[in-house]
Amino acid sequence: MEFPPETIQDEETGEFKHVVDSTGSAAGVAYTLEHKLKWVTAWVNNRGQPKKASTVILPLDEEIDWEKIKGDQVEHSHDDKFGYSAVAIISQNGTAPIMMATLKKE
Repeated sequence: MEFPPETIQDEETGEFKHVVDSTGSAAGVAYTLEHKLKWVTAWVNNRGQPKKASTVILPLDEEIDWEKIKGDQVEHSHDDKFGYSAVAIISQNGTAPIMMATLKKE
């Protein structure tokens, strides 16, 4: 099992592989930005259903509501606030979709 990189530096890329079981999977990661914000990206890959992703930027002291994030997921998600722009897109191809998420400082 691969795990997400703990740190991703500016202008760098991080990647990992999330393995799905026979029914599907759901997961998410959160990164701290400048010791004051959180960037959260999550996805769902359930067999026979559209793949979904979400991304949100939160204040560091705000709890992550994983159920709300899971309910807000779509094929293409974006969030622009606190001087950052985040995008998450998940492909609809087969049982091993590619989910790409980007974060840019505005």
